[in-house]
This record gives sequence, C-alpha cells and structure tokens, in this order.
Amino acid sequence: TSRGMTVRRARLAQCKTDKELLSAVSHSPNGSARLSVTYVDQSSIQSNQIRRASFTIVTNPWFDRVMSILILANAICMGFEADKEMYSEMLAGFFEMAETVFLSAFAVELVLQFTALGLPYIKSSWGLFDTTIVGVGILAQWVL
Repeated sequence: TSRGMTVRRARLAQCKTDKELLSAVSHSPNGSARLSVTYVDQSSIQSNQIRRASFTIVTNPWFDRVMSILILANAICMGFEADKEMYSEMLAGFFEMAETVFLSAFAVELVLQFTALGLPYIKSSWGLFDTTIVGVGILAQWVL
C-alpha cells in the first residue's frame, strides 16, 4: 500500500547510522530479502542523487514484483524455446528478441542494485548469483 511505502520511506529518512538503515530496510513490511543481507552505506546514499534514486527504486515493492514477473516470463519463453518442434521459424526470431529484452532488463536490474547498494551487494549471495547469471547471459548472447 502507499501508506506502508510512505511509512517505510519515513523510517529510512530518520535513520542516523548504517545499522539503523539496514534494520529499517530488513524489517520493512515489503522489504526485499536481498536487502537484508547487504550492508548499506547511508552517508553515500544521502549525498549522491543517482545512488539515492537507485535506492528508492530497488526498495520499492513494485521493483521486486516486476522483476519476479520478468523472471517468470523468461522461464516460460525458455521452456517454449527448448522445444523447437512447437514453433515455426517466425517464432524463432521472437524468442531471440525476447531473450535480448529479458537480458537487458536483468542487466539494468543489476546496475540499479549495484548503484544503490554498492560493492557489498555483489558480495552478498543474491548479488553474486545475479551477477553470475547476468554475466553468463551477456557472454553467451552478446559476446560469444
């Protein structure tokens, strides 16, 4: 709800230390599990507009919902793509384009998470998993 999000943002704004900020994110009603394992440097978030905007985006409950929908849609497309007898050559181009769109969205997510949460995000288990999956995808799709 918007009231819950307003309360959460107010709690984040009142935090004086990094530990308080991490606690506010971890215990927010719609907080992300990824944020609960990541050390967040509040001073750099408050002083940097780009980082603050990224932090606002990644802590928004809709961000996780949209990313979850994209992951599900990507899995469905991969399932259809795996059975090549089910679709024609025309659909093959669609699957290639869809893979590029999904990979681009996941790369943007990774950049936003890294911008908002810094290097410790990459060191967290979710961050390492995201980085590995997106990195392999980029190598397979765009480099090799």
